[in-house]
Amino acid sequence: ILEMKVIGLLVLALASLSLGGTSFLITKGASKDGSTMMTYCPDSAKRYGWLYFSPAADNKAGTKRKMYDVLTGKYLGEIDEPTHVNKVVGSMNEYQVSIVESTFAGLKELQYQEGALLDFKNIMVLALQMSTTAKEAIMNMGSMASQYGFYGKGETFGIADTEEVWMMEIISKGSHEKGAVWAAVKIPDGHVSAHANKARIGKIDMKDSENYMYAEDVITFAKKIGAISKDKKDDDFKFSEAYDPVNQVTARSAESRVWAFFENVTRGSKEFNSTKYLDYAKGLNLTHSMPLSVKAIVNITVNDALWLMRSHMEGTPFDPTKDIGAQAFNMPYRWAPLTWNYSENLYMNQRTASNQITYHNSLSQSRGWLDNRVGGILWHGVDDTAGSVHVPFYMGINSIPKAWGPQGGTLYKFSWDSPFWVFNLVTNFA
Repeated sequence: ILEMKVIGLLVLALASLSLGGTSFLITKGASKDGSTMMTYCPDSAKRYGWLYFSPAADNKAGTKRKMYDVLTGKYLGEIDEPTHVNKVVGSMNEYQVSIVESTFAGLKELQYQEGALLDFKNIMVLALQMSTTAKEAIMNMGSMASQYGFYGKGETFGIADTEEVWMMEIISKGSHEKGAVWAAVKIPDGHVSAHANKARIGKIDMKDSENYMYAEDVITFAKKIGAISKDKKDDDFKFSEAYDPVNQVTARSAESRVWAFFENVTRGSKEFNSTKYLDYAKGLNLTHSMPLSVKAIVNITVNDALWLMRSHMEGTPFDPTKDIGAQAFNMPYRWAPLTWNYSENLYMNQRTASNQITYHNSLSQSRGWLDNRVGGILWHGVDDTAGSVHVPFYMGINSIPKAWGPQGGTLYKFSWDSPFWVFNLVTNFA
């Protein structure tokens, strides 16, 4: 039995958490103007924040593309270059398809597949370059992961177009066999969802192809490796339980961020009983998991979504400005690492959506009633979301200013011409 003490800090006898990233998924019916929106906040204290851009292009048959792991720079190998690629601006393409992600640990035996050629960043970019709808992006990602393998840990992706928002989760097959297993669920219109470094997809209705997509062996592979009992009925299978079982750390650090978002957009309504799931979000009752999505009672605007990204969970039971770590000035920030050991116990600070080690962040907005060139907007910022000014980049652009790209600066040299450094400077002084 694990002993847990909640006094602002959390005492756990579990493995350390080192993942970061929070995404909120907003359907047409949950937004104020009928657009789909998704937030993206990747975290790393060792990465420079810049905006990715690649133009539309046609490639000769037989052209190869070199693949590198985005986190380590490790060379993974070569894949076939698509014969045509769409324009991509950050996490959105010229057809208003957008993809966001957060990493989950998953089963250790399935991490870092030897010989795999695609990491999370590469598969995102390729899917955006190859797809015109969210469903097509999911199929392309599943197909590529099967063909080339998937390198890294598990990933949750939010995938949206002008009409639909989906959640997809994927993890490699490790050393067992080449490829990956995955599942995807469409978020009901009018609902919102979120993911924050913990797999969240539960049951898969294999008879409902309109709302569910999955790898053919998603269940049989789990049985093969012993992740679930061979006697378990297919109807009782849950992706997250098989491939990323919850523990106290992931409940408190990851699912608590989802809980806070759901609580904010439902405002105590019957759509989400936040009190009912509080013990789960605190890591006290791991059998009491939350729904994948909830119906929002507020019509979320772009500005609302940007402020939700800036949340430190103020006013909730997880508010870091109220615990002992806040010190005299009620600071919400906790310095990395968030976990540490003392006297054979693991201690942990609360993880929040807004974080000082976020290196870039964005809100993708897809507006189907407008031409793709102006309908798709990426509201892009750098550094901590709490201190970011978000600049609209329309999908009709054919280039980005040098200051916002990879040539705008480096992580180790200050520059007044770099938004990343200027934003960091202002936030440090604030």
